[in-house]
Amino acid sequence: IKENENDNDYTDGVIYGIYDVRYSYASDAYSYRFEAKNNNNVEAIGEATTIHSGPKVEGVNYSPLLLWTGESDYTDGCNPDSGAPDTPFTFHTAYLDINVDPPAPDYPAVLIYKDDKPYGIGTYTMDYVNGSYFKGATYSKTIFLNATGTYKYKFYAKDNKGEEARGPFTILRVGPKVSHTPKLEWAGQTGFQTDGLEPHEGIVRETYFTFKVKYKDEDGDAPLADYPKICILNNDKLVGKAKMVVESGNDFKTGKIYFCIFRLNEVSDKYEYYFEAKDAMGVAATGTPTYEHPGPTVKEKPPSSPQFDPLQTLEFLEIFNYPNPHTGKTTICARTNLNNVPVTMQVEVFNIIGELIWQIEKNIDVDNDGIARIEWNSQNEHIASGIYIYKLRLIYNGKTLQKINKMGITR
Repeated sequence: IKENENDNDYTDGVIYGIYDVRYSYASDAYSYRFEAKNNNNVEAIGEATTIHSGPKVEGVNYSPLLLWTGESDYTDGCNPDSGAPDTPFTFHTAYLDINVDPPAPDYPAVLIYKDDKPYGIGTYTMDYVNGSYFKGATYSKTIFLNATGTYKYKFYAKDNKGEEARGPFTILRVGPKVSHTPKLEWAGQTGFQTDGLEPHEGIVRETYFTFKVKYKDEDGDAPLADYPKICILNNDKLVGKAKMVVESGNDFKTGKIYFCIFRLNEVSDKYEYYFEAKDAMGVAATGTPTYEHPGPTVKEKPPSSPQFDPLQTLEFLEIFNYPNPHTGKTTICARTNLNNVPVTMQVEVFNIIGELIWQIEKNIDVDNDGIARIEWNSQNEHIASGIYIYKLRLIYNGKTLQKINKMGITR
């Protein structure tokens, strides 16, 4: 406001002032400047428009705080959490001071400990990155930790008045973990010299496929719990993942062989597999087996020649399907007086005006309860809701029985 309300001679200068400014926090880091514009919106220039130090405000000096920076990768102040001896570990903390006091020289710092020793192995001054002291300034330090083992760390700081920082990041924290990278190799046994699978082809739901891999660790560390794992893909989609068990090997430095056995439930030539492992420190293994490899090829069981039982003859047939009605898949069943013999089953599905919708002929084994089954996925035919007629023929040892039934489809 004008110091003299009657002074309007701007050519000689009019004095303005503001009085009784009170500051909420003690600090000697305050600064100020002036700005103005004339009635033509032109900004003023001059020495008073530049920043000047002051005032120094006495009062309570609150302790600075060391906090999380808000970065997702640094919720505990360190990234990464584990690595090999050549891994750069970066430490971040936020220095906050409501008095707007800067940190003392050489602060903030990160203190590194190892092997539960009461004294630190190093104190590292951190570098300013960005931000204000009032809202929290980010500081960073990248350190190479070459000795293997589990480290601990904490952050420490003082403001320029010697007041020690408080806050959650001044507490000792566990990490990072440093170890040599474990390796996965092919087992080297017969059938497993150049890959991790045997056999490479088999029958759906029947063939047992064996997967093997060798786990080695220079530090002699066992793998992390539930590792190594075998991962199986079909058409690039993960369809199986399982923990492997030890087959042989004396120690982890020379390597132990792990194995797992799978039966696969889908016919496909698009299967792939890979292995994954971590050591006790959580460091992920490397090596050729960690990449995707083709196989196995899984085929349909070839039809077998019917083996007729001369003591059984086809005398009875009842047909049904479940669920009925259905929305997509249904199982069409033939109940007979036969059991545990192969039969030929023919199914035809018609709409209500007699148009053929779907048909199949297949050799099927009748189970111990006298039932032969075929599954139909009506969604493949792109048909609407309604009532459909199906005709089923069962052929055994030269004799044929036929029945007709209805099924409902809802969409």
